[in-house]
Amino acid sequence: MWIKRRRVLSLVCLMLLWGPLLVWSAGDTLRVREQEVRELYYTLKTSTARQEQRIEWLRTIRAFQLLWRDYPQTAAGKRALFTTGKLAFDLYRRFHKAEDLQNAIRAYRWFITLYPQSRLADDAQFQLGEIARQLGDVSQAQEAYKAVLQRYPDGDMRPKAAARLQELSLRQAWRGGDRETPSRRAGERLQQIQGIRHWSNQRYTRVVVDVDGPVQFRTNRLTQPDRLYLDLFPARLGYPTPQQALAIENSQLKGIRIAQNRPAVVRVVLDIRQIHSYQIFTLNDPFRVVIDVLGTDRDADTPGSRRTAQQARKRSPHVSLVQQLGLGVQKVVIDPGHGGKDPGAIGPTGLQEKDVVLDIGQKLRRLIERELGWEVVMTRDGDHFLALEERTAIANSHDADLFISLHANASPRRESRGIETYFLDLASSPEAMETAARENSTSVRHISDLQAILQDLLLNTKRNESSRLAGAVQTALVSALQKRYTRIENLGVKQAPFYVLLGAEMPSILIETSFISHPAEEKRLKKEAYRLAIARGILAGLKRYADQTRRLVSWQQQGMGAR
Repeated sequence: MWIKRRRVLSLVCLMLLWGPLLVWSAGDTLRVREQEVRELYYTLKTSTARQEQRIEWLRTIRAFQLLWRDYPQTAAGKRALFTTGKLAFDLYRRFHKAEDLQNAIRAYRWFITLYPQSRLADDAQFQLGEIARQLGDVSQAQEAYKAVLQRYPDGDMRPKAAARLQELSLRQAWRGGDRETPSRRAGERLQQIQGIRHWSNQRYTRVVVDVDGPVQFRTNRLTQPDRLYLDLFPARLGYPTPQQALAIENSQLKGIRIAQNRPAVVRVVLDIRQIHSYQIFTLNDPFRVVIDVLGTDRDADTPGSRRTAQQARKRSPHVSLVQQLGLGVQKVVIDPGHGGKDPGAIGPTGLQEKDVVLDIGQKLRRLIERELGWEVVMTRDGDHFLALEERTAIANSHDADLFISLHANASPRRESRGIETYFLDLASSPEAMETAARENSTSVRHISDLQAILQDLLLNTKRNESSRLAGAVQTALVSALQKRYTRIENLGVKQAPFYVLLGAEMPSILIETSFISHPAEEKRLKKEAYRLAIARGILAGLKRYADQTRRLVSWQQQGMGAR
């Protein structure tokens, strides 16, 4: 006990050196104190202007430090110490000052030492791993994640820590486990780099490298000047040679360069202005490498950018998604699946999925604009082809709040019928694997391969909110149709690794509106009234989700959300 008290006193003395602390009168109660720091927290987190000022961060952090100092053995005090670590690391990611990073690490380590039995102790340990991972210290990150498994075997961070360890192991395997790119093996075919595509706005860029066959890749980030490179091997530039320099000139990137770095290695370089994070994944059939780059919060305030009320409150890495959506859904992207040369599934009498879902999407757009007043962006408003990765890029580049992908299901089992709604996750069943393979235009084997690397992406997606959105839409859609039609089968909410949902920066779902392969359901899908009923059911689900989210935010604002 004496040792623990000395640790508390030592840390209090250390914290006094961090800067002048806010002062409350001695008569203030714990409840009032906690409410005051909570208000500071939410004021900071909901104000882009305040987040641009370092002093506002320091003021909020100091308030939490003082609350912990005065009430170290209370639940509120323990939460305050944990929140200090979170805010300090958020501050480091924004202003990149080493002292903020050290303060974050120090807060989490003290939390683990002082409160090993707290339900937040495993969260603090996990956050130490996250810090190390984001700084590129793989060995330190692995140690921190292993500590979660060893010290807190029953904690709720155990699955995430295990997933992170698997991810780091896979990344080392992808990159060959060393710093040198393997040389070309005798007789090995060089895959051709066919081109580069990109989509961007002031806070997001998606880059797609098209390759005529599978390649391995290794990435690294360099400084002076700041740049991210991606080595693809075994590969060579195709003929005709792809454009080798692309100007982007947004707030994250200056441009993209591509060149033959070595005989069997093509290097893609992203010249960086300022970014928050990036992620890389591959897609098959045809093979391509996708790089998603997220900018910092200040991106939305770049001089000359179009400012709207929506952009002024748009999401940041520091504000919870629920809070952002609680301010009001304003923009939704509707994605009618397939199109152009890709007809999608075809019914027994020749009805094509691409035509059905385009009509449903257009009806849904009119209903949303008229009844909810939201802005609607269509990924396609006619019969033309779009690659799956382009659809998500459209949603991200438009800063959408929700992404809705519309499809009609199909199965070799003619008796299959009903409605189901998916969100991005590991496949929940063999049937879900089959559906994802069909919509991805790939094989079940490739879906299995994707599942092995999906954990990294899932930890960065809006999985929880997507699940809630899927539940709201599925319930409302089935209910609406069952009121007017017989034999409407509710197949429920499911999960699978759909390419079209990968990398989405907002809650995203894929709706299988009916089985076009079932004769009776194909007959219904041909009728205008049935397609309108589907659109109305989806509309009801979107409204339900928006209302639920506003209520949830109201409840959350009664507490800081920490356990």
